[in-house]
Amino acid sequence: MTHLRNLPDALPITPPIARPAHITVRPPGSKSLTNRALALAALADSESTLTGAETESDDGAAMLGAIRSLGASVSQSADGALRIMGVAGKPRRAADVFARDSGTTARFIAAACALGETPVTVDGSDRLRQRPIGALFGALRAMGAAVECTGAHDSLPAQVSAYAVPLRGGAVQVQGDVSSQFISALLMVGPWCKDGLQITCASPPVSAPYITMTTQLMERVGADVHASEDNSTLAVAPGTMPGFTLAIEPDASAAMVFAAAAAILPGVTIEIAGVMRDSMQGDVRFLSVLDRMGARATWSATGVTVSCETKALAPIDVDLSDIPDQAMTLAVLACFASGVTTIRGLRTLRDKECDRIAALQAELGKIGVRAETFTYEGRSGIDEALRITPTAHASDPANEQGAVALETHNDHRMAMTLALLGLRRPGVVILNPACASKTYPAFWRDFALLGALRTPA
Repeated sequence: MTHLRNLPDALPITPPIARPAHITVRPPGSKSLTNRALALAALADSESTLTGAETESDDGAAMLGAIRSLGASVSQSADGALRIMGVAGKPRRAADVFARDSGTTARFIAAACALGETPVTVDGSDRLRQRPIGALFGALRAMGAAVECTGAHDSLPAQVSAYAVPLRGGAVQVQGDVSSQFISALLMVGPWCKDGLQITCASPPVSAPYITMTTQLMERVGADVHASEDNSTLAVAPGTMPGFTLAIEPDASAAMVFAAAAAILPGVTIEIAGVMRDSMQGDVRFLSVLDRMGARATWSATGVTVSCETKALAPIDVDLSDIPDQAMTLAVLACFASGVTTIRGLRTLRDKECDRIAALQAELGKIGVRAETFTYEGRSGIDEALRITPTAHASDPANEQGAVALETHNDHRMAMTLALLGLRRPGVVILNPACASKTYPAFWRDFALLGALRTPA
């Protein structure tokens, strides 16, 4: 029942009667690192080998298909390692690209297409067509690319190619307060630009740890890249980039769902294998948020272990603009806090797989939790925040509570985090649970280790 092919359309979550004392999970390879590594390997000058890459997920499969469309050859060995022969910075159109629902695929591949002579059409789902990409297109045009949008202005679908090969590159200004993926996409084509690339952010960049992830990965695989401390100015030197060998870390963003589960289930110790203190993924910082609420993380040579001794978590006021993917996880934890929690830095959540702010308000409201929005002056101008007020009946199984069906809004992170509510609140039913496969196909198998899934009648 917990495998994707057997999932019902509505999945009941039941507070575990006999809580496991200890479980160990190892999330799949990081989606963010996988898609960056795949894009770089596709452009590299020789063969690359990736281990631990998550290509069974919807996002990973979308990127894998996209790099094949640009002429990269991909093979997989019996042990799961991927071998990718790159195109040496010269994409050769084999097919147009359909990015499905994957923002990283659309943005990274659109930039890669700007290195090629033959126009490639990049398109995606209806939701992806709605998500912002115009600032990236503007920067690519300034670098010497031809970008023609065939639908709405500066949105997908779009045809992308270079006016002249190699792409000019040079100095370019990009809007930093919409998505860090624009900057990462530009950085990854920098080595193959005639004049290299010098990026200046016109506004303070959001989700800066994801830009740092890109620069660290590029340095690790041989690119000459430099960034200011705040990632507002970045430079990539022109030159070739050889193939590389890379082991992909487990996904820290998904791992924090299990760290949060430990905070919700006092007495249960959860070990997350492979997630290390020196991870390139900024979401490991969420463990310090859990610490403020009462959970404890212990690092080891093999991963991190999280536990919690208190049932009532401490309310906090925190800015998550650097790690906005953790806002949904914290919003659910706030339902079990002893007071009002305020989560800041959430403006970019409006443009994710769904409008995550509106989705959280709607779904938490179904269990009586009040999630109010307000605006304030943030680091990058006017930003949004959520103020979450828990209610006793939302988190106390002793209270009589009826079944509540929670919509996932076809958003993998909404599915995974809303499931946490069912660890303490009886009657939770997750609708469209299969959308978790966007980044974590085996999520429900691993979630079942908590003892919270029952085969429905």
